[in-house]
Amino acid sequence: MKIIKIILWGSGNDELFYENKAKHCVAYKLPVDIIRIIFAVAVYVNFLFARNVSSNHGSVKFGVNQHVKRITKKLASAFLSVFKNDETTFQSLLFNTDDAIYIINPISMKIIGCNRNAFGRLQYSYNEMLRMRFSQIDSTNGAIGRWNEIIDLVERKKSITIESTHLRKDNSPIPVEVNISVGRYNGSECFVAIVRDLRLQELDKEKLWIEANIDPLTRLPNRRIFKDKLIKILDDNMGVDGFVVMFYIDIDHFKKLNDTLGHSVGDEVLVTVAHRLKHCIRGDDCIARFGGDEFVMVFTGLKSSAISPITNKIKSVFSEKVKTREYLLNVNASIGVGVFDTNNLDLDMGIDLVDKAMYQAKKSNGTSIYFHLEEM
Repeated sequence: MKIIKIILWGSGNDELFYENKAKHCVAYKLPVDIIRIIFAVAVYVNFLFARNVSSNHGSVKFGVNQHVKRITKKLASAFLSVFKNDETTFQSLLFNTDDAIYIINPISMKIIGCNRNAFGRLQYSYNEMLRMRFSQIDSTNGAIGRWNEIIDLVERKKSITIESTHLRKDNSPIPVEVNISVGRYNGSECFVAIVRDLRLQELDKEKLWIEANIDPLTRLPNRRIFKDKLIKILDDNMGVDGFVVMFYIDIDHFKKLNDTLGHSVGDEVLVTVAHRLKHCIRGDDCIARFGGDEFVMVFTGLKSSAISPITNKIKSVFSEKVKTREYLLNVNASIGVGVFDTNNLDLDMGIDLVDKAMYQAKKSNGTSIYFHLEEM
């Protein structure tokens, strides 16, 4: 069995994990002293090798880490071969993975080994799981239920992947992706089933979406998602009476604040300002952090009589001092405002116009506002 990855993991007991070429992960319980010997010898041998290379080749750079890995793999393989018939091997299957792993008798479908996620996810104990057949936890009456066909398919292709549904002890379903491949256990052929909870994939997708579209500091939408969200809002409001009002807000002298008081204080100011601005919008309005100290807000369907009150509300955000852990600060902003016809708005041009209006506002001291007005 070719070792390609070695990591250490401990939870009271020291164990050495490795992953073979087929991605079937197995854990051998080894005494901590043996683990220390493996790595101590590997590092020492590599040190002698690296010193010899350095003395003979001067400044030539070598992949020292690769030598450590290669030597460690060979040493670990030699030690692991002593334990290859350990009866507890599959009871210790990769406890630090999010996937459930089952070792299955291909004739009887009986589960003969599994990791903690396998029995824990389905609310069984380890001993209960070993009294079950794999088909008992799978609610699918389709491909995976026809075990003879699966056996033929796995033996022919060596590995297959199927989407299915597993049942917890309380009969609640879990959508899963099952990869089944051929392995060996105690000298006999077995099937290794690696089961991925598809709910975790959805959580991963949501996490990736948040990382891509939500500013991690202020928790506001970023520039990336702002435009898509705004296009949808404008489409939904097409034909609705009223105006689209954009605000482009830039905190004055923010770089100086960062340089003199520190970035942590600057972050506190941004979070406070973002929180206050967010409380100025309605459910269908849009706010985003556009840059380091810039925010954009868009209000749709406004009557002309509502523009002034909303503008004053946003301006008042900067009339109250910002309290940080160490300071009480006066924070001013330059605010560019654009008022546009809902049915005749070029979004990119609108943002550009309020950006220019913001720079006009910067010509005045204190929190100031400059309007760009289309014909109303």
